[in-house]
Amino acid sequence: MKFFHISLPDSLGKYIEEEVIKEGYENVNEYFKYLVEQEKKRKLEARLELLWEGIKTEKKIALTEEEWQEINHAVQERFTQQEKPPENNR
Repeated sequence: MKFFHISLPDSLGKYIEEEVIKEGYENVNEYFKYLVEQEKKRKLEARLELLWEGIKTEKKIALTEEEWQEINHAVQERFTQQEKPPENNR
């Protein structure tokens, strides 16, 4: 596991603490993990959208091996999520 130490202004710290309580996270670490996963997912979905546009317009888009692996993982994850009931609030 990788550890990070970050410093935030008091106003952001207070906001984060309020969000942790309001949204029901176990702790600040869980809140940040959720935010980072959502950002990762957002970027991957943007890349998938570009690929879809490329397919529709027949443009060629170069991908690295890592990008192909991320796309494969995302597709598998979506397929798995379709079989699961929706999660609460997230």
